[in-house]
Amino acid sequence: MVVLNVPPFIMTYAAIRQKRLDIENAQVVNAQITAPAGGTVTPGFLSTSASGTVAAGARSVSIANSGAAVGTALGTNVPVGVTVSWGANNGSLGAIAYNATGTTFLITEVR
Repeated sequence: MVVLNVPPFIMTYAAIRQKRLDIENAQVVNAQITAPAGGTVTPGFLSTSASGTVAAGARSVSIANSGAAVGTALGTNVPVGVTVSWGANNGSLGAIAYNATGTTFLITEVR
């Protein structure tokens, strides 16, 4: 039997589905996503095979491991095929350190 130590920040299926519905309900305007409730947010996208940090201040961040090896985010393993996400409902996130050396991370953020 394999037991995985799953960090609490991995999204449940229901949360992922809701996030997808939120994105589908947003309106795309001039490469920015305009939230239905008002206010403009700016999306960002990065594909990397290096280590780095997502700067503090993002409203949400997702890191997907699309490579062939385990990487890390906030010092925790991110297995191949796994996506981890964080969101700040009323505020912003702190910095998020990652290491994608030997694999590929697809990182999206909304500011």
